[in-house]
Amino acid sequence: MASESVLSRLEAEFDAPPASIRAVVSLLEEGAPPQFISRFRRDETGDLGEERVSAIEERWHFLQDLETRKEAIVAQAEQSGAVTDDLRATLASTFDQDLLDDIYQSFRPRRRTAGMQAEEKGVGPLALAIHHRSLGDRTLQEVAAEYVSEERGLPSAEAVLEAAVYVLAERYA
Repeated sequence: MASESVLSRLEAEFDAPPASIRAVVSLLEEGAPPQFISRFRRDETGDLGEERVSAIEERWHFLQDLETRKEAIVAQAEQSGAVTDDLRATLASTFDQDLLDDIYQSFRPRRRTAGMQAEEKGVGPLALAIHHRSLGDRTLQEVAAEYVSEERGLPSAEAVLEAAVYVLAERYA
């Protein structure tokens, strides 16, 4: 059954009696195609034409997808513990796909790239020193040796330099 917000939105968007729109949506939910509805259910739908019924069907599918998207956003926000009354009110009142995408992006888990993982290991300052060419009189191997640590997953100077390259590549990209 279509939610009340979807039905009220359809009623607001289409210049047709609310009873006709509700009848069309009900028939669509039962699986009736727009051609059938417009030809054989004229008395129920207020004699809406095939184009009109098709437009209602298209918009109904879009609004149903938006409702599903809203539910996914609330579920994602609940997982991160960021559900607020303001968020719920915004989701209830919006029918803008772009706004929903923006809200979803704020709750979407981020992908951890190789550069991010290298920065978590503490190679960020070395990457900055390489970028700014501020190694001083020491060689790259000598500076990288200071970052070698088995606990952080950097067993050799080569591994440290490889991690620094990931950080730099991500920044340059």
